[in-house]
Amino acid sequence: MNLVLTVVHGLEYPAIAPFFESYAAARSDSQMHAFVAGISPGSMKKIGDTGAITHPFRYLSFRRRQPLLYAWPLWRRMLANRDFEGKCALGRRVFHLFALRSILYHDFLTEHGHEFENVLVTDCRDVFFQRDPFSDNLGPGLHCFLEAKTQTIGGSPANSVMMRGSFGPETLAELADKRVSCAGTVMGDVESMRLYLRHMVELSAAGPTMFGGSDQGVHNFIVHRGKVPGVHVHDNYDSTVFTGGCEAEQSYRWNAKDEIVRDDGQPYPVLHQHDRYPAVTKRLHAKLNL
Repeated sequence: MNLVLTVVHGLEYPAIAPFFESYAAARSDSQMHAFVAGISPGSMKKIGDTGAITHPFRYLSFRRRQPLLYAWPLWRRMLANRDFEGKCALGRRVFHLFALRSILYHDFLTEHGHEFENVLVTDCRDVFFQRDPFSDNLGPGLHCFLEAKTQTIGGSPANSVMMRGSFGPETLAELADKRVSCAGTVMGDVESMRLYLRHMVELSAAGPTMFGGSDQGVHNFIVHRGKVPGVHVHDNYDSTVFTGGCEAEQSYRWNAKDEIVRDDGQPYPVLHQHDRYPAVTKRLHAKLNL
């Protein structure tokens, strides 16, 4: 059996209904597990009604920020003296949400990974399923997905900040010409994913700063430095995931079923950043009567 993992924080059901309802409509035989915090019991019930299994967790947040990160230099020094389990223990209390989710996923796979074959870790607010995310049978290893061909780490102001903030200007210069891979959708066999998540936690703990988006810098460092053996990097035009945020709206290709298709004419299983263009969002959501 395959597995989908996601985190929902501070988003009530109408904002995430496209994610969960498109997943249910895709009729995947995988299991969906959602870690949830800061949402109402009603939203949690509606998530469960789609077949997803919810796991409440605690996250300290004030105006969508982790206030303890103001003391990051202190936490970083403390984390440096701890083994991996110790980093996770402190990280559960002080990490930014985007880094914390790597701990949550790693914890889950450590306990339940033997029950599954492959896993997709994914954002939820801006992800839409067109078919079973595992239907391409990508095979063993870690599978990461590139953004638009125009997006390089050095050529993207946001990704430059993320890489510099996580590793400094020298690493940014070394990786500046590399294509951007998105941390919001990553797939792999369970052991490859556990190794990837371990690197995410350890490198995040060592970073000079931690902020919303620093996980993207860590993710691209792992991908382009080959930290996980057998990593496969997939292009945006012939892959399982279409990351559409930096693609021109007119470049989207549709079939007669109102599905966005890739180079081979087949619908992408997973659409990421599908909500960047209102007309695209409206067209996709209409299929679910949203």
